[in-house]
Amino acid sequence: MAAVFNNAQIQHSKGGQAPARSSFPQEKHRVKHVFVVDDNESQLATLAALLEDEGFTVETSDEPSDAIERIASGAYGVAVVDLKMPNLSGIQVLDAIKRQSRATHVIIHTAHGDFDSARQAVNLGAFAFVEKLGDPGELLAHVHRACSDLLGRYSEELEETARTQSAQLYLSEQRALTTLDSIAEGVITTDAQGKVDYMNPVAESLTGWALGEARGKPVTEVFRIVDGATRQPLADPAARCLELGRPISASRETILLSEDSREFWINGSAAPLRDESGALVGTVIAANDVTARVRAEQELRRYRDQLEDLVDERTAALRASLKELESFSYSVSHDLRSPLRSIDGFSKILLDDFNDLLDDGGKDCLRRVRAASQHMGRLIDDLLKLSRLTRRDMSRERVDISGLAQDIARRHRDQHPERRIDFDISDDLAALGDPNLLQVALDNLIGNAVKYTSMEPVARITLHGSPGDRKPGEWIFCITDNGVGFDMRHASKLFGAFQRLHNREAFEGTGIGLATTARVIERHGGRIWAESAPSEGAKFFFTLPAAETP
Repeated sequence: MAAVFNNAQIQHSKGGQAPARSSFPQEKHRVKHVFVVDDNESQLATLAALLEDEGFTVETSDEPSDAIERIASGAYGVAVVDLKMPNLSGIQVLDAIKRQSRATHVIIHTAHGDFDSARQAVNLGAFAFVEKLGDPGELLAHVHRACSDLLGRYSEELEETARTQSAQLYLSEQRALTTLDSIAEGVITTDAQGKVDYMNPVAESLTGWALGEARGKPVTEVFRIVDGATRQPLADPAARCLELGRPISASRETILLSEDSREFWINGSAAPLRDESGALVGTVIAANDVTARVRAEQELRRYRDQLEDLVDERTAALRASLKELESFSYSVSHDLRSPLRSIDGFSKILLDDFNDLLDDGGKDCLRRVRAASQHMGRLIDDLLKLSRLTRRDMSRERVDISGLAQDIARRHRDQHPERRIDFDISDDLAALGDPNLLQVALDNLIGNAVKYTSMEPVARITLHGSPGDRKPGEWIFCITDNGVGFDMRHASKLFGAFQRLHNREAFEGTGIGLATTARVIERHGGRIWAESAPSEGAKFFFTLPAAETP
């Protein structure tokens, strides 16, 4: 039977399928690699010689199962298979090959062909069905056509691969360009000779060069940088990067000189570009405009310098004021006390030595003069104490608040043996502060409580403490009494100097104690406030830094 079927006929026959492109061999040398399967050794040798003379690389096998395994590797473009073999038929070999390697063209070669065998071979995907008894040139022609078909498909696959890769490369380039065009940094790329081949819009704005004008120019001509402190030119970053073969960074004190005479402070870096083999092919220079930040820092430094000068000036003025205050304090302490002592002293002499010459009105006037001068003396003393209190240096240590309060309570009991005063002072109260100043504050607060409970048969005074809830590391202390209390409408005057909410005849005092206490608490970073109502006692709250547990 003549070989009437070829590649085109097989592709269009019922059930015939072209080799899947995805499994097609990707190496050209496989196309002319032919495998011959025949149980007749002399026939194998004849076909091998015939094909090798045509320039094909030939391998042979007289064992069908071995041939199937080897052909399935995909290393052969064409397989010539005998139809009639004892173990497996050519049709079975064809079927097995097509199941495993559809990229191999199979030509059935037989001396016993018939139409049914040919049709079956076509349906299984045979490239051609050729009789052995025919012209050997016909077999060679089919092998050549099979190879030509494979080369055509290989060419199409390469073209398709090239189109796909080109599209992907274009998309990748567009993504890269879009990214470079949208970032906030200026980017310049150079070739291996340090000449500009790309600039993004930010780099164009910073350098004053358009890409079309800058391309091909040495990067030192386009990207001109100088030291921010000395204004000396800096080394070419591209050349330095190419020399070292690694990324480099520029100092933050770098100025980029624009072509249009502008100046920008920049952070810059350069990195090498390498090809697939690792060879240096160029550099990428990145520059971040930090002009606004540098100028803000410069302005801040100028402001800080001005502020330091102002602080020095104010400090000098404060020292002068303190010196004047000390002079004033000395004057108050000595110059004002002297006339007061004279007034009090001469008033006493008049009362003692001229008592018989004075009527009751005169004696009362002199006693009033003495009381006023003595009260003014106490005011002067308290004022001086308050002044010294705000000027003295502070120490910071753990202060036993409970112990200080117990000592003060004991002293008041000793001073007023005729009164019943019950103190309730919590144990283990402590704070971080100056022990001398805190003693003054507690003495004033507890002293006030003792004074304003003097009309009560039993005075009850408490001191308790608890952690604060407004900020960490703060303790709140509270001193309560059951005394006369005060109207909260006048609470704003409570901690002012010489402010009194009760008349002096009922309760002695100069009105300095609570003002002094407030200054002490404020110097410790604390707060002080009070709550009260007339005839319902008073509560004084103050905060201090918590002491560490001993």
